[in-house]
Amino acid sequence: MVDLREVEDVAGIPRPDRPAFLLASSARFGYGHVARSLKVAGALVRRAPVIAYVVSPLPSFESDGHDPHVQRIGLPPFALASTAAPRRWPIVDVVSTLPGRSASELTLHHARLLAALVNRLKPVGVVLDHFPFFLEEAFYDRALAALHEVSPRALVCAGFRGVASRTYDRAELARLQALLDRHADLVLVYTDPDEARRVFRRHPFLAPFRSRMRFVGYVCPARSRARRRRGRVLATFGSGVDAATTIDLVCEAYAIFRRRHPRHTLEVVTGGRLTDSLFAKLVHQHGGERGIRIVRFVPGLGRRMGRYALVVAMGGYNTLTELYQSGTRSIVLPRAYPGNDEQGVLARRFRTLGAVDHVVAAARCRPSHLARLMDETLARPPATRRPLDTRGAEQAAAVIVTELGRRRLLPA
Repeated sequence: MVDLREVEDVAGIPRPDRPAFLLASSARFGYGHVARSLKVAGALVRRAPVIAYVVSPLPSFESDGHDPHVQRIGLPPFALASTAAPRRWPIVDVVSTLPGRSASELTLHHARLLAALVNRLKPVGVVLDHFPFFLEEAFYDRALAALHEVSPRALVCAGFRGVASRTYDRAELARLQALLDRHADLVLVYTDPDEARRVFRRHPFLAPFRSRMRFVGYVCPARSRARRRRGRVLATFGSGVDAATTIDLVCEAYAIFRRRHPRHTLEVVTGGRLTDSLFAKLVHQHGGERGIRIVRFVPGLGRRMGRYALVVAMGGYNTLTELYQSGTRSIVLPRAYPGNDEQGVLARRFRTLGAVDHVVAAARCRPSHLARLMDETLARPPATRRPLDTRGAEQAAAVIVTELGRRRLLPA
């Protein structure tokens, strides 16, 4: 991995010996965008003679392998700081990790580095995965301008999970449509093609771009072949950035649940983006309780979910696809804010597919209720999964390669 957190230019990055393709995300919190980009990058280099560069400001991220033709480039990360608030658990603010620079100034620094990468690598195409990425003009505008200058025929794709992260006002939607019309050649939608009608109904502003949209399927990990072990419960919270209250709820519910199931253990994976102070507080409150183990991060956790008798989780895209592939029982506590029910929408969709047993609103849930649901869920066999197109990475790569070939941007 190339680390640009201390570097003001990209001159140290070797120029590629084959066509370059860039997959970039401006995501500050979760790892879902990067995880998808890495899977699409892996499928892309298996299908075409390119080097794929995955670029993100996250402090670290994991890949499924170490293909030399998939290069990871880390931009200077944002830090997360707990903010005092009149509530049990504090809220979290985004701050810069560069001395003397604000978070907005760090975003502009990212923009300069991303544009410099485009000038250095001269990619034949890009996928910008933090949709709707065009609303983050400070991050992407310079890179798109540089791309059009150094590679006028380059392919520009937007990556979209099929559910926008929040609602947008009329002015934002007008600006988004104008920018999509000007820049996006294709929109890669990482959902089952059978869901196209649902996507357009939920997001009618995308209707004018129907001809540019490609529904490629869900980007999923390999199906878990791990042997399920009785008595093991996993609680996992994605990046963990805002999960402290939910983690506390699950730990309190487990204490009640364990009275009836004393041999069951709970492994809590908080996520690497939970702040140090909140992690320490959780360990102090619950780490000494019998049967509970609290850790920040477990490499390859998504591929190991099938080992657990029950998984309690938040409702991010990657977590839900991992639950689908694992075949295990699950209770999902989706993140929810006013105007943002993205995880709730996804969780309810995966419940209809058999991947989720219960979808619970954490803010209205008592520990005793969650403990009872854990008991009931374990008493039943895992639900049968309904068919789902899980070839999103491979089919996205196929769409990209076809279009690059049509533009004659790949070697013969």
